[in-house]
Formats: sequence, C-alpha cells, structure tokens
Amino acid sequence: YELLMKQSRMNELFVPLFSKFYKEQKAEGGDIQSNTDIVEKLKPPPCMVSPLFWWSHKEREQVQGSGKVTNQHEVKMVLALALWILRNDKDTDIAILSPYRA
Repeated sequence: YELLMKQSRMNELFVPLFSKFYKEQKAEGGDIQSNTDIVEKLKPPPCMVSPLFWWSHKEREQVQGSGKVTNQHEVKMVLALALWILRNDKDTDIAILSPYRA
C-alpha cells in the first residue's frame, strides 16, 4: 500500500481538521498536502457563504436494539440543507460527511 500524502478532494479549510487522523504521515516526517491545481477549483455553491460551517442542536441520539445510533432530527436538518442548496444551485455536487459508523 502507499501512504496518502496528497489529497485532491477537500477544500483547504478541511485539511487541518483531518490532519490529526494521518498519524503515519507525521511519523514519516510529513503532513498531508493538497493538490492545489485541483483543490483551488473547488468552490462552494454561490448560495453558500463558506464551504465549511458548524451547526448544533440539542436533540439526543436514539439507540436501537441492535446498538445502532440514529438521530432523525439531524437527518431532517441535513436533508433540508441539501434540498435548499439544490433549489438555489441545481448544478452543484454535494458531499455529506457523518461521524457515525455505518
């Protein structure tokens, strides 16, 4: 296998958030680098002020009998945001990242 040392999919604002997960690169004396020729072309949809933002809520997760964790409130929030973006910019691509395990 080969260590990922160069990424081409994340806006530069995201890289510091994920760099702590790339411990092997740090052990080999490096940090993950961005392929700026590609990454600089990644722009948020015109309807968004920034490609990165944080939000919160106070709704608790629900644990199913199988141990699966869900939060329907979060699902509804994300769906509403995705639909709003698509209504405002039909030609955009959307990536939704979730910290939950599948």
